[in-house]
Amino acid sequence: MISVDSRFSRFSIVGLMGALLQLLLIYLQTKYFSIGSAAVTLIAVEITILHNFIWHQCFTWSDRDPRTSRQIARLRRFHIGNGLVSLSGNVLLVYCLVERLKAPIVPTSVGAIILCSLANFQLADRWVYTSISATKIGVVAVEAKRIRMEQSVELDCFVPSNNICYRHEECSPTSTSCREKPVT
Repeated sequence: MISVDSRFSRFSIVGLMGALLQLLLIYLQTKYFSIGSAAVTLIAVEITILHNFIWHQCFTWSDRDPRTSRQIARLRRFHIGNGLVSLSGNVLLVYCLVERLKAPIVPTSVGAIILCSLANFQLADRWVYTSISATKIGVVAVEAKRIRMEQSVELDCFVPSNNICYRHEECSPTSTSCREKPVT
């Protein structure tokens, strides 16, 4: 098992490669195309998200169930979690600082990347790259809790007309709970 420090170091290496890719894409798009800063950032971040996913899958979290059958689900969670944080965080910060305050785009993008990285590590470690056993345990625990709740709600009922408690299958809409009464 990889320690948290080692994993965060790997995450940071991939993140640095992704940040350099994102900054290069932003620089090239703003230099050679006349696209607004928010759109340029959106394109660069999306490409970087895919780049980082592949590297995290193969390097950062390579010890966590690398089966290909789970990659689509992980990519979906990576896009939902890390993608949402990166896209919304980067685009919002770049729009506010570059478009409104006229800050330079590359240093603004560096700041946005740093701010989003800690949230992205937590999301990736706790949700995107969870091991199969942790995922199954969580599903089993939620299902067991749901069953217990259903059983506790639907145990038995008291029918006032005949003063008898019945099992749930025999209850009618007019019956009430009979926790204190004996069940027949």
